Amino acid sequence: MTLADDKKDSFDHGKFEAAAKHLHSKGAFSPDMMSDAPVRGLTAETFRVLTSAIPQDVPVELRTYLQENTFIFSGFKTYHELKEASALLQDEKGGFKSFEAFKRDITGIDNTYNRNYLNAEYKFAVQSSQMAVKWHEFEKDGDRYLLQYRTASDDKVRPEHAVLNGTTLPIDDPFWNSYLPPLDWGCRCTTVQVSRNKYPVSNSQEACAAGERATALPKQKIFRFNPGKDKVVFPPKHPYFKLAKEEKKAVIEAIDGDMKRVRNMEEYNRLIEDENYTDVAFDKKSGGIMATHKDHNFVAEVGRYNISRGEYEKHAQKALFRAGYSVILQSEKQSMPGIKTPDGLLDGKVMDIKGVEGNPLYSINRANTQQVHTCILYYHEAKEFDIDYVRHQWDLFPTWLASVDYINDKTTHIKEVICVVRNKKGYQIVDITKTE
Repeated sequence: MTLADDKKDSFDHGKFEAAAKHLHSKGAFSPDMMSDAPVRGLTAETFRVLTSAIPQDVPVELRTYLQENTFIFSGFKTYHELKEASALLQDEKGGFKSFEAFKRDITGIDNTYNRNYLNAEYKFAVQSSQMAVKWHEFEKDGDRYLLQYRTASDDKVRPEHAVLNGTTLPIDDPFWNSYLPPLDWGCRCTTVQVSRNKYPVSNSQEACAAGERATALPKQKIFRFNPGKDKVVFPPKHPYFKLAKEEKKAVIEAIDGDMKRVRNMEEYNRLIEDENYTDVAFDKKSGGIMATHKDHNFVAEVGRYNISRGEYEKHAQKALFRAGYSVILQSEKQSMPGIKTPDGLLDGKVMDIKGVEGNPLYSINRANTQQVHTCILYYHEAKEFDIDYVRHQWDLFPTWLASVDYINDKTTHIKEVICVVRNKKGYQIVDITKTE
């Protein structure tokens, strides 16, 4: 599929012109301009096109990683094209060109970056994101199957890729770290699972040597990565990312604030069309989004504060949404009786909301048994919240967990503890695991 196949995914060249007009008005280009509205618009438009290549049915946590990588890629691409355009601001005598002359001279840059390159990048993103999803599924099966490299088996297959056709190796073989398709722009190769008793296992060293030959040219070496393992769409060593250290840092800082907002808007657009979700909202001020699956279970049991414990979740969701988080309450249909599934996702990470009615350590433990990344502790009354006490209990948790006989799993699965505290002014949000 190419951009021309779907008009809704075609690039709006007006965004490039707006950024170019802004560049012309400034008379020069620098990394800090990446946060200027017209430049942000160009980055967002590139991201909109490229992120449409990511399948809709990607697991949300993986999708978050892929979208983040795509946004960073889009930002660095914008930087390069505008930096290149800035070299054409002056005429041969050193004077500044009129905007019409400048616009005419940078038409080639627009065509190169936003037609030719973008079309190739879009097709690569389709293949790469599909392989990332496949790898995610492969990992679920562990070493039950072997993985096999396959080409499109037609006369368009590159000879160096044809050599790899049929390469069959275990999922943990080092070959897959560097030579999981796609291995070049326009590569249509794929990898599939095959039964262990159906195909002979290839020689790993010979396979790696063939992969190295297939990507031997300097421009090909960037494709030595695994989109599924690395959780990225584009090559980490792509030329867009090759900037001086300070220059690179400045670009990242300039685009960082927009990345989450744009990603949340994309997720909002997806969820608003999903009939399984209700109360889908996007906060224009903070950039937060919220949604609730129709099968999410708000517990009706009344807690200590004479409201249902399901209300705790609603309070926490609303507070985090207003603060700019993505708060998705998912289906809680239980696969086994008595097993509590996590509440949903916070910024793409698995989370559970616990209303604190006593020692927060016990609330943290209940979330830990669900193996979540983020535990959200909701305090319905501000007077019950003591940040030093909560931090102390969190620091104590691994030792306490190791000492308790009735808990078999001694692993601290939680990586993040966020407190949502209701007060007279609204809500206070404190990440007690964040280093100050």
